[in-house]
Amino acid sequence: MERPSTEAIVKALQELEMATYGSLRLFDRTYSSDTYKNGLKSLEAKGQVKKIVFHVGKSPHHVWLLPWYEDDVNEKIREFENSAVKHLETSPATARQIRDYFKELFPAHHYVAYLAFHKLVRDGLIGRLTFNDQGSAMALYFLPEKKSVLDDLLLRSLDHVRHSKVVFSKDLSDSLMISRSLAFTLLSYLAHQNTISKLKVGWNYLRNKPAFAFCQKGYEREAVARYKKMLAKGNKESRHRAVLEHYRPKFEAACREMNANPSLVDLASGYLERVMKSQWTKGREVRVAAWTGLLIACKTLREGITAGEIERHAGVGRGKLLACSKELTELLKLDVPGLYPDPNDYVERIVSNMMVYEPIRDRLRTNHTEGHVTEQELLNETKKVISSLPRTKVFGKRPESIAAAALYLTSRTLGIEEVTQELVSVASDITQVTLRNILKVICENGTNFRRKEIR
Repeated sequence: MERPSTEAIVKALQELEMATYGSLRLFDRTYSSDTYKNGLKSLEAKGQVKKIVFHVGKSPHHVWLLPWYEDDVNEKIREFENSAVKHLETSPATARQIRDYFKELFPAHHYVAYLAFHKLVRDGLIGRLTFNDQGSAMALYFLPEKKSVLDDLLLRSLDHVRHSKVVFSKDLSDSLMISRSLAFTLLSYLAHQNTISKLKVGWNYLRNKPAFAFCQKGYEREAVARYKKMLAKGNKESRHRAVLEHYRPKFEAACREMNANPSLVDLASGYLERVMKSQWTKGREVRVAAWTGLLIACKTLREGITAGEIERHAGVGRGKLLACSKELTELLKLDVPGLYPDPNDYVERIVSNMMVYEPIRDRLRTNHTEGHVTEQELLNETKKVISSLPRTKVFGKRPESIAAAALYLTSRTLGIEEVTQELVSVASDITQVTLRNILKVICENGTNFRRKEIR
């Protein structure tokens, strides 16, 4: 027959100070629980270990320890008992609450703490209200001198049901500011007393247990109807969360690819969440709404990213985001004047896109030398040109087109022949035709540029 290693049991008891059969098995899975039981009994017969017996229910429960740890273990058990009493001073609790409390406070000895708690119940130092609910034993624990607190909670729970007609444990939990476990047990006790009705209305797949509603007698149909409404709302919220979880990493990837501000992700996700709650997407493409949210975020933070860049990254049909952005801006009730992009927002991005070409990098040196213009000088001069343009000339024109035209004119003025119309149009995500049309408007009477500049 398999015999456990004496060293393994002693090592576990030295580490834990006290242990049950189950905690020994969790500490070292080398041997089975039965093997540990036989080994402990053998060591007990030799006087090498001692045990403390707790009577819970019909079966005795054993806690094992090494003899020289007896004083420390007894002191620890008193600590468990004091903690249990302190926990019940403010409010009664359920068995689940007590177990969770001990697991958090004494993770290595929570089972022993729970046995010590039941010893207090057995000795009458902690009161227990037990009842049978549809074949399941339930209990409420309280301090005898605090019994009035439990009575008050039961009374307030009954009043809540009578006022609301239909109640779920979450409703009572939020109203009385108690745990959902305690709320459910209070309502179940009232149902056991036949003062309210308790009925199974569905199945909670997350917790893998039935869902119950509590109601005033005669309101059973209303309870079922409200549960169905809550279920539909929960399913809708789950779908919304799934959409947000789907697009957030996509927004992050887009920001990395376009070298944009990472804060765009949070802002775009916030816009998408608001749009989903408004039901605006009903009958429309969620994908278009999501990427339009990113475009609006770019405008809000003045990132200088065009709709075309986002459309190409997302694989959305050209023009869809611009068409959708006006509706979503109104829906989100954003500050519309603040969302009109400034052409200056796009200048640095266009120059950055042009700098990938080696001739442009060589021409725009970082250090000023004779016959060369620095990148910063080009940016500054271009912004001066944009500021000098009459508003009547550029009103209603796309800001990236104005920025591209001003950059091209500035380059010609500074003698940077490498900056061609083709290069500027590609870097600014517009067509050469659009660029030439904007140049013609700018070079009409009223500006310092002439039509020869557009050749």
